Amino acid sequence: MTIQSPQITRSILEFCSEIVDVLSDPIDNEGLLVLIGSFLQISGCSTGNVFTINNESSLEGSIDVSIINGVREIQHCEPHSYVAFRSMHTLETEFSAISKNGNIQYEYGFPLCVHGHSYGAISIFSTHDHLLSEDTVSALQSLADIAATIINQTHQVIQNKALALQLQTTLDNRFLLEQAKGILAERGNVDILSAYLELRTLARQEQRALHHVAHDIVCKYAVVSARNGASY
Repeated sequence: MTIQSPQITRSILEFCSEIVDVLSDPIDNEGLLVLIGSFLQISGCSTGNVFTINNESSLEGSIDVSIINGVREIQHCEPHSYVAFRSMHTLETEFSAISKNGNIQYEYGFPLCVHGHSYGAISIFSTHDHLLSEDTVSALQSLADIAATIINQTHQVIQNKALALQLQTTLDNRFLLEQAKGILAERGNVDILSAYLELRTLARQEQRALHHVAHDIVCKYAVVSARNGASY
């Protein structure tokens, strides 16, 4: 039995908190399962699949779910829904009706998209006696839009964290280089440029990254200084 308005609105609100929770981390099987499970429950359909892609448009995750006699069966497989792929590229809800084993099967494709970028798609299947209402289709696309927005925000957070880590690593390496140059300049009684050239020569001789050599110099200097301080 398809959920109708205003039950649809209540159902979306009920599922939103769970979807927000599972999609607030990098996409995994649990998140995909909750997402497609929500679609099946709201639509009253028994079969559907969901797949997501990463920025390079390679497969990141795919799940098929079927509910048979009240029991949920889950399969992890390659996405095979043409309607879902079409919706992902048109960025619009897609629909098709095909004859399968003498019966009419309807398929609905819902893109997971935000700001013109697609993160994947969801497809659900129904039979000739279970055609979804316009309200239900619209509500399911709204839920897909919410899920896509969360996926996008999570992706942005992960990217920002990676960028922050990269910048911090760069600053740390730069700090090590400056410390190492100061140590070499003091030890050899030379200027900073000469100290840098010596550091670079060491890195080439040892075939190691400049910041790794600098790290060793700083660590050795700290050990020697601590030992001299303790002796004193």
